Amino acid sequence: MPIRFRLAVIVGVAASVIVVTGATLDHLNDAFRQLHHSLWLVGPLVVVAAAVGAWILAGRVLQPVDKMRAEADAISDAGLDSRLAVPGTNDSLAALAVTLNRLLDRLQSSLSGQREFVSAASHELRTPLAALKAEIEMANHAGSLSPDDQQAVFDEVEYRVEQLIRLSESLLVLAQGDEGSMRFNLVLQPVEPLVRDSLAAYQAAAGCKEVMLALDTEPGVECEVDGVRFEQIVGNLLDNAIRYAPSGSVVEVSLHRCQDTAVLTVIDQGPGMPEEFLPVAFDRFSRGDPSRSLSGEGSSGSGLGLAIVRMLVERHGGTVSIDNLPSGGAQATVEIPSPTRPPVGSLANRINGVKSAYPVGHVDSMNLLQWL
Repeated sequence: MPIRFRLAVIVGVAASVIVVTGATLDHLNDAFRQLHHSLWLVGPLVVVAAAVGAWILAGRVLQPVDKMRAEADAISDAGLDSRLAVPGTNDSLAALAVTLNRLLDRLQSSLSGQREFVSAASHELRTPLAALKAEIEMANHAGSLSPDDQQAVFDEVEYRVEQLIRLSESLLVLAQGDEGSMRFNLVLQPVEPLVRDSLAAYQAAAGCKEVMLALDTEPGVECEVDGVRFEQIVGNLLDNAIRYAPSGSVVEVSLHRCQDTAVLTVIDQGPGMPEEFLPVAFDRFSRGDPSRSLSGEGSSGSGLGLAIVRMLVERHGGTVSIDNLPSGGAQATVEIPSPTRPPVGSLANRINGVKSAYPVGHVDSMNLLQWL
């Protein structure tokens, strides 16, 4: 039934005449039907066209990302010197390329460091192993050697074995530090006894070179340290100072407090270090004199002692530096945080005394007043 539109209009009230008129809406219905049919026919085409356009647009937008992915996939551990091309669009994609290149820089630096470490460690191990092999071959002909020569061979073998043990222990310490597996038992304690114990352990080595160890300490200096590791710090610095100290000289060790920092210094009267060596003095396998080797008196060591010192000091939250003195010799300085404790008899100490004297929950006001 066709839809009709009817309109009633009151022409005159007095005459009570009502005129009703109407108009057909068929043309509107036809228009709606045509529109409905058109939407069913054109709508899917529009949706398909929009999807294809979106796919093409997304492909063009993501084309630089896909190119960057291919470049990153082509970079291997053997070619970390390559970098991703940074687009000049100055947008998020360019920022991503810059970030990835920085990541590659860090990976390359880490991998290069590991390769250098392995190469240097192999070189360091090869020298004492070759000497040890020669001594063992000589010991096989012990029948043709005098007792003194045999004893010299055995002493040399023992020295080389100890050298390998020290080098292996140093490599293990550095490897544990890199992995973060080294455990530290940090305890707030006086560090003066630790310094004295370290000096006592190196008295014999200093005596062999006729070097005197002098200690100047400030009493009461406390730090939150691992006792074993702190003695290792002091020992490595002493070992380095004694190695370069001339016969008859003095290695001075001092410990004092500067505000909230404990300052440990080790000074020798040796020839000092080359200026170009100072910036890399704490790098692994670095030596002040590259011509020296592990063999012979006056050896510059494995180049790991100061590297271990820096690692251990940093794990204690401190810093370490080394400089040449104007008067000659070198000075190593270690700074470690030293928190202040309340003075004896202070209110904080008295309250702590109450807490230690009475169980938790049994400290009343009378107890507190009696103690204070």
